[in-house]
Amino acid sequence: MIGAAPAKLAVSEYMSTVGSWPPDMDRAALSSGIESKYCSGFAAYDASTGSFQINVNELAIYPTLGQVQPQLTPQVTSVTTIAWRCSRVSTGPIELKYLPSTCRGA
Repeated sequence: MIGAAPAKLAVSEYMSTVGSWPPDMDRAALSSGIESKYCSGFAAYDASTGSFQINVNELAIYPTLGQVQPQLTPQVTSVTTIAWRCSRVSTGPIELKYLPSTCRGA
């Protein structure tokens, strides 16, 4: 999910620097208008886990496409490494093919 790369970096850098997840969407750099053709922003930020959902611009993919709503959740794997897990949230079975393969699980 290239459109989420700046947000993932901001959340990861905050954790690496401060030692906790950002307390709100502004400090997580999720409300700064990061948009692309397929990403219309971010939502549902959870300060306790650092996770957030990507607002996908479904109309840019296909005009009658249902909801595509991936969620990214960071996991601290070492002092210097944060891995990101992607889940499909409320993405329907027909729309799963529009998610990266790593997001198609539960």
